[in-house]
Amino acid sequence: MQLLDIPPLTVPFETRLNPYMRESWEGCLAWAERIGLIASEKARSRIAKACYDQLAGYAYPYADREGLECAMCFSLWLFLLDDQLDECTLGRQSDIGHGMLDHLLILVKHGVLADGTASRIEHAWVDLAGRIREHCDAHQWQRFVDHMVGYLNSLKWEIRNRSAQRVPDPLLFSEMRRQTGGVLPSFDFIEFANAIALDDDVLRDQHFKVMYDCAVDIVCIVNDIISYQKEAARGEVNNFVVVYANALGLSTAEATAFLANLLRLRIDTFVDAKAVMEVTLDRLTNAKGRNSAWVYISGLEHWMRANLEYSKISGRYHDIEIAQRDRPMSWIENLTLVPQTSLLPPQ
Repeated sequence: MQLLDIPPLTVPFETRLNPYMRESWEGCLAWAERIGLIASEKARSRIAKACYDQLAGYAYPYADREGLECAMCFSLWLFLLDDQLDECTLGRQSDIGHGMLDHLLILVKHGVLADGTASRIEHAWVDLAGRIREHCDAHQWQRFVDHMVGYLNSLKWEIRNRSAQRVPDPLLFSEMRRQTGGVLPSFDFIEFANAIALDDDVLRDQHFKVMYDCAVDIVCIVNDIISYQKEAARGEVNNFVVVYANALGLSTAEATAFLANLLRLRIDTFVDAKAVMEVTLDRLTNAKGRNSAWVYISGLEHWMRANLEYSKISGRYHDIEIAQRDRPMSWIENLTLVPQTSLLPPQ
């Protein structure tokens, strides 16, 4: 496999490590083992190399121990679900993959398990949802559910692209990528973990929306550049590098350079929108609302920088197991209750 020469990537925001990171991560792993998300030693080793604790520890630096642990549990749940689709034939099977996601959609929207035996990923969601609701009000919970529904539906769109080996249109992909990465519900934890609530007037503000969209794009562009090598090994079509190389007739290196420049432009736009918010926020909300808004905006900055630093070291992107045609990846466990053949690597 030809290695991609990744250009220097910079996200010029500061963050710091949450002092509860180790304690919260130990609690998260204990929860994952108790609930059945982790059973094998291979899976434990894979998770340790992935450095998910580092991502959450830097993304939510001011969360308390329980808030950080809850965010970590959600992040781990999200990554493990993603692996079932990215690393397995399941992510190319419209019938089985869509059926699995439809079960999850019923659970997320209505809070009840669909008919039949529940999978480990579903049982984990029931437990996790109860914990999350302790950290948010009814309005925040509904926004989070809406983000989760958008995320799960976007995974069905990705499955359709993979099954048809169809490289998406770049404009549509740019819009859908904001959903497929699970970034929107992850950003909700900036509120949950910091015990704040954004005012509706702030959420509706055009400049805030620009900042929010830029932050999502920055996370996704960085992810797709750094994860390209892993995803190319699995024949992935849902990746910014693949999409722009295909649309613009670029080499992989040229597409990566194009995206690195786009990353800089999105960072500049974020900074410009933040400068406007510094002037206009006073008229949008009261002192408490302004404090919550600035905590959240700082949280976006923490998240963007945390994502870059985590991505540089995560074994998820740099320790690429060679696929064997007749057996799943060594660390894959059947968390979604699908046929074992659906867990075989994509060919």
